[in-house]
Amino acid sequence: MLITKQKLKITTMINIIIMLLLFTTISFVTSTTYTLSTNQFNRDYHDTLTHGDIVLLTSNTIRSGTYDTELSMVDLDPAIGINVICEGSSFMSSLCDFNAGSNTRIVIGIWDVPAGQMIWLYGLLVQNGKATSGGGGGIFIGESSSTLENIYFMNNKALYVSIFIRQIYIQYV
Repeated sequence: MLITKQKLKITTMINIIIMLLLFTTISFVTSTTYTLSTNQFNRDYHDTLTHGDIVLLTSNTIRSGTYDTELSMVDLDPAIGINVICEGSSFMSSLCDFNAGSNTRIVIGIWDVPAGQMIWLYGLLVQNGKATSGGGGGIFIGESSSTLENIYFMNNKALYVSIFIRQIYIQYV
């Protein structure tokens, strides 16, 4: 049975709605939804988010050439339970692009997410990252709970792997 792009988009949107309902129902936390471009999702912005907040990134936007720290392009430290979703993304189309550019930094670093405050990333293209030691050129997750869904890795470099996971529960959907 062939799945058309339209059916895949509908299924993807239904999954997003279900996940959002689960997050808002289970967390008992007042959350705020923000819509912005991928480039606007920088340290000045994401450091103001609180547990349960939802960030809807505009699809087909890119963040490149700006870095939160010397170590990573997007540095979620200390991270709290937020949901970062690329609107309209489905199976390698309309993704939100996080492009570290010249393979000099980790693209996304998630650090110390407290128990019960999971980070959810959906519909991202993570590319051209590099870990200078160990693993995690694309995404480095340290001692954090995270769900990665519909994430694509391209041209990331690391001593061991493109994604590094240490002492966490991670769910690949």
